Amino acid sequence: MRMIVLVGTLATALATTVSVPEAAADHLRGYWKLDEAPAAAANDSSTGMHNGTPNNVIQSLSGKSGNALEFGAKSQVLVPNSPELEPEQITVEAWVKAETPGISSPFGYIVAKGANDCHYASYGLYTVAKGDVAFYVGSGGAFYRSQIADSKDVWDGEWHHLTGTYDGDVVRLCLDGVEMGEGIAPLPRPPSGIEYGLTTSNDLFIGHFNGQGGGACTGGWSDQMPVIIDEVKIWDVPKNCGEGCAGRKHKHCWLRWWK
Repeated sequence: MRMIVLVGTLATALATTVSVPEAAADHLRGYWKLDEAPAAAANDSSTGMHNGTPNNVIQSLSGKSGNALEFGAKSQVLVPNSPELEPEQITVEAWVKAETPGISSPFGYIVAKGANDCHYASYGLYTVAKGDVAFYVGSGGAFYRSQIADSKDVWDGEWHHLTGTYDGDVVRLCLDGVEMGEGIAPLPRPPSGIEYGLTTSNDLFIGHFNGQGGGACTGGWSDQMPVIIDEVKIWDVPKNCGEGCAGRKHKHCWLRWWK
């Protein structure tokens, strides 16, 4: 009889484990696998059907999962504006890979929503000076940036998982399951939530920032040293650092998964 109870308990636990991803999928607003070959489309694998159009990208056959896209100068995937990509709380995920990518200005974008001229987006996952990576939220006419991930920990020729989150209070960045600056410095607090409905554009960009003809804003990635981007996801909840970095061989990944 005791054996029967144990089996029943195990079955219940397994059923619970299976149901968690299904519930989490309800919060997935966009998921671009970037697998399509040739690189003539960038379809949304979530229920939102926010399909994008690649411009000036190169197909990479060695993505983190399946294929990926290689972004050089003026390379982008443009996803038309949708209110579903404008949640009050947010998580933006992407896998990236490069050997010291070339940046023709201080900024190279991975994901951005909307544009206020070339000044800032509603939210952006991007590189700052010297290739360091950060996530920011536009709010009240300014932007509020997370703590940074050091360039040498991101651009080393290996795949790395980036997660930017905003929970309605603070802005965070995680690299391979580790929150940047945790316990070191105060986190930025946007005063009025995420600012949507920007002046220049409200489209979503993967790669080059600003969709005016594919490149009104200067700078971005370099054709000589491009960056590979894969598995871009947008959620309407702030996920913790460990969620999404499964498969990484980083000691913090699994610790944070159970946090």
